[in-house]
Amino acid sequence: MNKKRLGKGLSALIPDMSTNDNASAPLLGRKLVEIPLEKIRTNPVQPRKEFNQEKLVEMAGTIQRYGVIQPILVVEDDDHYTIIAGERRFRAAQIAGLETIPAEIRDFSAEEHTEIALIENLQREDLNPIEEALAYHRLIEEFNLTQDEVAKKLGRSRSSVANIIRLLSLPDDIKNEIISGKLTPGQVRPILSLPDEDEQRKIAAKIIKENLTARQVEKYVQNIKNKSQAKNETKKSVVEENLQTEIIKEMEDKLRQNFGTKVFITNRKKEGKIEFYFYSNEDLDRLLQLLLKE
Repeated sequence: MNKKRLGKGLSALIPDMSTNDNASAPLLGRKLVEIPLEKIRTNPVQPRKEFNQEKLVEMAGTIQRYGVIQPILVVEDDDHYTIIAGERRFRAAQIAGLETIPAEIRDFSAEEHTEIALIENLQREDLNPIEEALAYHRLIEEFNLTQDEVAKKLGRSRSSVANIIRLLSLPDDIKNEIISGKLTPGQVRPILSLPDEDEQRKIAAKIIKENLTARQVEKYVQNIKNKSQAKNETKKSVVEENLQTEIIKEMEDKLRQNFGTKVFITNRKKEGKIEFYFYSNEDLDRLLQLLLKE
């Protein structure tokens, strides 16, 4: 599919297609086909996973009073029709007890099915952050787009697209809390920099329990990082010290073997000393001869 058609969202894919999901949006003389609800199937690649039941019931009430004024968009698949855009209207029509729904039949490829469904849903305000992140990810993976290209096509900044996609790296239980609305992207963004998932979970639980703001979470995470860094530096210092001790011991052993007496090396930051032991004047003469010879 030509990427240029993505242009300015769904209107670029379907020039005469409105993205307004309002049940009473005007049609302006559009030709419609009434299709039985039982012959309609939802799109298996629909990026939206959660539908607000309360809003669907509210839309169903509007449909009962005024009918479905804006058609859904479908493609014909053998003996049934698959929804490309307008699943909320379809679900609301079911709740309203309708037997048929106005629809516009289009001829799209399987690739176009996915692309249109993704673009349509990304243009809605009630899409939850995880659904939004998954839709961005699919646009990037399936249509070979960059984050910058996705941002331009949807009229958003590259950083906002990148930040939303990063949410997908969180553990599933935290993502579920975002979907439910208990956590916001702003609150969890600071914990994305923590490599330990258990630590992320603990902080997520703390955010919910104490209703922490994004700024408070940021400070809390920074404190954890500072403590971790100090701990790592201490460990590094201990390791280096132990390594230095081992090297000194090896040197002492070599000197003992070469000079046949006890030898101790004391190492400080900028200075040190080597001690040779002797047990008689003859022993001292022997050591001096060896040292001077060396």
